[in-house]
Amino acid sequence: MRRLQGALGDAYTDRQIKTVHVGGTNGKGSTCWKVAKSLEATGNKVGLFASPHISSFRERITVNGVPIEKEAVEELMLPVIHACVENDIPATFFELTTLLTMGYFNHMNVDFGVFEVGLGGRLDSTNVITPEVSVITSISLDHTKILGNTVEQIAAEKGGIIKPNVPLIVGPNVPHHVLKPMADSLQSEYVKVESAATNANAINGIVANPDYNLENVAVAKQVLDKVLGSWEMSAAVDASLNSLPACRFQKFRYYPDTQTTVDVLEQQRKQYLGGEDATSDIINNQTKYIDIVLDVAHNEDAFCKLFSKVAVNYPRLPTSKDRSNSSKGWNVTTVMGLSTEKDVESCVNHAVATSDDIAFVKAASDRAMDAEELFDHALSQKMHDEMDGKARVINSGEVEATVSDVLKRATERLSQNGETKEVIIICGSFFLMAEARAALKIPQLLDPVDLNERFTEKDVAASMAAADKKEATTLNVNKN
Repeated sequence: MRRLQGALGDAYTDRQIKTVHVGGTNGKGSTCWKVAKSLEATGNKVGLFASPHISSFRERITVNGVPIEKEAVEELMLPVIHACVENDIPATFFELTTLLTMGYFNHMNVDFGVFEVGLGGRLDSTNVITPEVSVITSISLDHTKILGNTVEQIAAEKGGIIKPNVPLIVGPNVPHHVLKPMADSLQSEYVKVESAATNANAINGIVANPDYNLENVAVAKQVLDKVLGSWEMSAAVDASLNSLPACRFQKFRYYPDTQTTVDVLEQQRKQYLGGEDATSDIINNQTKYIDIVLDVAHNEDAFCKLFSKVAVNYPRLPTSKDRSNSSKGWNVTTVMGLSTEKDVESCVNHAVATSDDIAFVKAASDRAMDAEELFDHALSQKMHDEMDGKARVINSGEVEATVSDVLKRATERLSQNGETKEVIIICGSFFLMAEARAALKIPQLLDPVDLNERFTEKDVAASMAAADKKEATTLNVNKN
């Protein structure tokens, strides 16, 4: 990265931009979003770099919420490619994208650039920036083949984004005994955000914390304190802090009578502003609907938080036999897919505890687990009794067909019993969201070709080991 930046010049660095650097296992994407939107609400021009994308590469790079134009991608990427070729410098997809982002932010003269770490932190391509503040939202087990098998090992990797004399803000769910000494050694202020979780109303041993998002809000507020100094909580900033990026417990409402799907939060926002639109006219007086929640939760910790929130927002019928008496709760259907390296048993356990039916799918990703394999795994070991009669694979696990099928089944139950309440939870991977949205006919940006990372955990682990070896060799040469 630094060799390419040297070849390209300041136009592809952060030297002219105030930046915020956000890492962590879960919550980093939402925190980046909140920070960027809040800075924008205070009158700044703000660039946001986030990954992976849902349906279009252009979603990764935005300025004040507007995705980078295709023409800008072509124009600004060309010098990067030339620099790689002319200087014989190999670069990964993510490194190229990070450089493109810096080039675009400089081109657009942004006041702030908010950068989400891609993977880990220490060796991530975003770690060439020198931010106003660094953030680590949370740390739990994920990408263990790459980052390490313990929370402490993962923390050491993610703590690699800490910079000398740059404040570090950490969420409540991090190993402070690892991160604080790292920050102290670099004379970086260590700012702890307290937990918003509560043990009250625990369900099946899971802390019922419907407002875990408040922790991300608290982290974002601390960021604003550091980068702005003084700021006022206006209605616009409050709305920004409480907003969420796509597919983070994003709730839609499907109206079978008109086959209309509505973004609930967006509709509420329009109503709050006093505006009316065609959608309002369509859904007026429609009492039958199916809630649909899209969430990119993709590891055990995220599944725990997701289904804790599902349990609180959509309390189920006492047993599946009581479905005829729908006034007692919701019928919860979960559509889920996972990558091969995930803790399948733990993730499925959280879904089982909170669902009446589960349909397994395979996302359009090289790393996605086959739906039948996921189904077999779910039925194995001690989960068999809980999964019996709940789990299924529909149409070989094809996402669009499965979502259409479960939506049809929920609609049939709704028509048979006008009092029933139905919700569909779609989760497990960023890479199945675009197909799910297509099945629900939700408008989205699309690319003519699939622009995405292509790697396996084995490949990345080997690359990191090689980087460590190179760093060690450099240190030895310097010592001699």
